[in-house]
Amino acid sequence: MRQVALESSLTATLSKRLDERAPLKWFDSAVSPGWFDWLGLVVALLGFGFTIWQVAKTRNASVAANDALKGAQRVLTSNTLQSVVTQFQLVVGDLDRAIDVDHSEMAHRALVRYAHLARETRTLLDGHENDYADLKQRLWDSSELALDVKQRIVAAANPDIGRLAKAISRDVNAVSIEMTEVVSTLRNNLEGSPHV
Repeated sequence: MRQVALESSLTATLSKRLDERAPLKWFDSAVSPGWFDWLGLVVALLGFGFTIWQVAKTRNASVAANDALKGAQRVLTSNTLQSVVTQFQLVVGDLDRAIDVDHSEMAHRALVRYAHLARETRTLLDGHENDYADLKQRLWDSSELALDVKQRIVAAANPDIGRLAKAISRDVNAVSIEMTEVVSTLRNNLEGSPHV
């Protein structure tokens, strides 16, 4: 009996202690869900929010970087095209001089230089935002004609440079003038403001 009384006393004491701890049960780390669980949930939600914010920030930075890259490419292409005009003018001068003095080697070099320059310029115009389809076709056709005339000059024993190169000289001059117009337009375009 004594043992039963002791057990009942212990049970009563333990029950009393558990009743005293009941209001702080949520604060107990051994009880599920406890305050550690709630704290973990809050930290996880804050972490997800921060991650979403960083992803959005990264995406916006990527768009800004792509826009800056496109602007830099546009400026580089425009600058390269501006330097090409001088080379076209030099080729026109060399070809005209070769025709005037009937010098086959000078004509040969000028025609090869023009063919390479025309194809390089065509590639530059391919990467430009404006559509220069007509000019690109003229560059291609005239470069093919220049190589054809060069081949005829090389194949002939005593070529008549004036007769052989006169037509290509007109084409080269016309393309040079058109390239000058294109570059003038590019030079007068401010960032995003055409016709300024």
